[in-house]
Amino acid sequence: PICLFSPLRTMLSFARAHLLLQTSRPLSFHMERGSTARPVTASMKVQVEIMGFSPVLPCIEPGAKIERAVQIERGAPSHLAWLPDRSLLALINGGRQYSWTANQGISGLSSLSSTGADVTCHAVVGAGELATSTTAGLTCVSVDEGTASPLQYQVGLQPQVIVSLSGRRVITAANSDVHWTVMLWGEDGSSHDLIRFEQPVYGMCISEDESHLFIAARDTVWRATFDTVIGVCGTPQPFCSTAPLASSSLAIDTLSNLYVCTSEGVHVCDDQGDFFLRLRTPAEATSCCFGGSSLSTLFISAADSIWAIKANVQGVAAASEELQQRIDKQVGAGDFRHVGW
Repeated sequence: PICLFSPLRTMLSFARAHLLLQTSRPLSFHMERGSTARPVTASMKVQVEIMGFSPVLPCIEPGAKIERAVQIERGAPSHLAWLPDRSLLALINGGRQYSWTANQGISGLSSLSSTGADVTCHAVVGAGELATSTTAGLTCVSVDEGTASPLQYQVGLQPQVIVSLSGRRVITAANSDVHWTVMLWGEDGSSHDLIRFEQPVYGMCISEDESHLFIAARDTVWRATFDTVIGVCGTPQPFCSTAPLASSSLAIDTLSNLYVCTSEGVHVCDDQGDFFLRLRTPAEATSCCFGGSSLSTLFISAADSIWAIKANVQGVAAASEELQQRIDKQVGAGDFRHVGW
């Protein structure tokens, strides 16, 4: 829905409103020695900054509910991924995978820790499943069974970034020492190159209709058209710049607002690449994703904490058959439509 600003909110927008909210007591647990992160104390808070006037309600208001959901002692959580079929947040800390739920807190995610292989990134590829890149190769981690099995993808280079698509396909970015290669992988293990970058790729995301691929490389986010049917990318074009700050993890909502992690926090731009909002975090924002029951909670990892921020929009969820069936059932589509409706 489109909502007009009240006079008071308009005044706050012009004044670049800053809201400091005291967070609730975080959930903490001890991590292995050697994890490095600047400690986040209870006095550190998150700021919501309006960077420009907008005639409609912003995706995140200055008065949005903000709380620290998780704090990992001497940890550095990153690579947040929400599994909507399981209402579960997956994360990586110290080369290991973990899961978090509001009711059960943090727990180890799979048996990968026993192999000694470090996890570098992951992405949701199905109901309760994560495509996971490790130093030993690509595996599929089952959240329900706590097991890991090899994927059909024959990856010569270890992916540093993974994005999931419909049909259990994934897009990966890996460094070949000469350049960074962005590749598309089919469920059957087939693959082909999409784009080659001379610059390091730090983050990627795909639009809701899978028509555009966004790639964060150094201080620029690039946008490329993507044909999801034949799996072909157009030539990437500069979309937005965070210079002099480097851009990293990306997320996108259903209104095509793009969320870009930087050393200052998360910068938000509209579908034209114009920044209008900044979520300033106590330390560098290392990753972000949407989650929660309605996909309207933005999770951000920074230093040893994961923050949860209530949004006025829905994030783009990882596609899965189970989630689509739930949506179809709610709207009465397909085989779920009642007779006589």
